[in-house]
Amino acid sequence: ATLIADNASATGTGIVNVANGATLQVGTASNVLALTTGGFALSNGSVIRVYVDHIDVSGLSSFSRDGYTHFDLSNTAGSAYSTLSTSGTFDVSNVTAGGITVEVYGTTYNTPGLLTKPFYDFKFLEFTTEKLTGLGSGLNLAELFTIDTTHIRYETGDGYVRAGYNSTYLNDLVKMYSVQSGSNTVLMMSIPEPSTYGLGLGALALAAVAIRRRKQKKATV
Repeated sequence: ATLIADNASATGTGIVNVANGATLQVGTASNVLALTTGGFALSNGSVIRVYVDHIDVSGLSSFSRDGYTHFDLSNTAGSAYSTLSTSGTFDVSNVTAGGITVEVYGTTYNTPGLLTKPFYDFKFLEFTTEKLTGLGSGLNLAELFTIDTTHIRYETGDGYVRAGYNSTYLNDLVKMYSVQSGSNTVLMMSIPEPSTYGLGLGALALAAVAIRRRKQKKATV
């Protein structure tokens, strides 16, 4: 089942239940959407599909996290890309690590601006911290989400995950994290620009070469 929220803006008072195998589509291929509800209840196997219309980092200052430069796009949430929020319960009782898939789509064949900076951070969901229920012992909230970027394209029209890239390494870069904003918790999606991939994969390749050379030296002694 697919629940499609496709108005220019949407507000609801009830709890949106995204069950196992169900998809909550926030926006459409023609528009992005700010969806606010009275609560969310998520389950393992649920999918949340969001849309990105364009990227604009003009006037934004960068910050560093995990050794990388990031651009926080929170100020364009709901206008340049889809986002969710709730003042009600955020129930993850039926979710384990990686149980929810967030599918990122573009509203057009390519995404204007998605090629200019090392990392883009999108505000995915904001909720009242005290309303979170059901988080498993020892779990970080961000660990419940897996981000799928295979449906979004660069400004040039190239697919986001291209042949030859190390998919495991990409998954380490494309991730969710949480920040505190007053009494709220904000979930952020962090998605890197392709040059970041190149730098990271280049470092991995150099390390592999160094290890291989050491083994060759040992073999010749």
